Amino acid sequence: MKNILYIGPYKENTGLGRTARRYVDALGYNLDINLSIRPIYFTPYLDYGNESGKDYIEFEDNSSKSYDAVIQHGYANCFEYRAEYGENICIPEINTYNIGHTGWIERINMMDTAIVSSNWSRSSVLDAGCNIPIKTIPEPFNFKYFNQQYEPIFNTQDEKFVFYYIANHKDKNNINGLLAAFFLEFKNHDDVSLIIKTHKEGFTDQEAEQIIVFDIEQLEKCLRTNHNNIIKPHILVGHYMQEYIMRLHYQADCFVNVCRCENFGAASIESMLFNNLTIVNQGSGPNTYIDNSNGFEIESTLANIYSKDFFMEYEYTIHEMWREPYLNSIQQQMRKAYETSKEEKAQKLNNFNKEIFSESYFLEKLFE
Repeated sequence: MKNILYIGPYKENTGLGRTARRYVDALGYNLDINLSIRPIYFTPYLDYGNESGKDYIEFEDNSSKSYDAVIQHGYANCFEYRAEYGENICIPEINTYNIGHTGWIERINMMDTAIVSSNWSRSSVLDAGCNIPIKTIPEPFNFKYFNQQYEPIFNTQDEKFVFYYIANHKDKNNINGLLAAFFLEFKNHDDVSLIIKTHKEGFTDQEAEQIIVFDIEQLEKCLRTNHNNIIKPHILVGHYMQEYIMRLHYQADCFVNVCRCENFGAASIESMLFNNLTIVNQGSGPNTYIDNSNGFEIESTLANIYSKDFFMEYEYTIHEMWREPYLNSIQQQMRKAYETSKEEKAQKLNNFNKEIFSESYFLEKLFE
């Protein structure tokens, strides 16, 4: 049995926090691992409701005199090498390209092994000068959540084709780009709808909703679009429990990921695990696993980041790069998905290898 210490943001109500809880689940509920966990915090947004439904106190109270490995998960500026803890494994959250100026690679290079979850992250750390062994391993998922039925969120009597997106309302997630493509491509005669589940950090739900409504009004003016001709999107604002997100996946038809840069893209993978059509940005994290053979790719170009969003001193600056999707390509891929036949959908889904996202696959690759 291996003694493992995991340090990560598993108490946060963020995408990174959800990833951390899935790592804890994969490691902790395995008979061959004696797991100890300790939290680290990158934001003040905490998961007070324990959405995972698991009691992690047993892992927090657990400790060992010695560890076979310590796993540090999060942003690389927090990594520290501890020789007394056996193998030092880091799982860095790498969303952008050209990160050599950040000092993160120096932190990563102190470790024994780096785990990344996509080709996008792998190329970013390698080109920045990473010189330690790197393993590319998909994030793990508990498949039981994708093999059950959920109550629908909306009335489904109209049988519309439902596009959807789940993302924080910030520049990198490009919600306005999705709205613009949807308004340009689909009109009232199209039997479609768009659902966007979002929130905006630092604002109340009501304030965030007002910001999004204003954005929509401005988009209509910029696009010279007649308000009476557009299909009004459904906007869900706020932090929701994971079960609610699962209900959205379960009811919808096609996930449209227009994010300019992301490490892995868990929501895209969840969409595929629910057997939904999925559109991703070319070259981004989820494009490692979802392409034209099993989904749809938005054409994009590598561009310098220009963003007003600020999280860390060296993140999302003009020195880094992301994948800027072409607006007309978003339109084209949404139209293709809308017109996909049942036979074409079945073929695409058959080309998606779900097994590499299992908890057992993650553990096998982590310690091989």
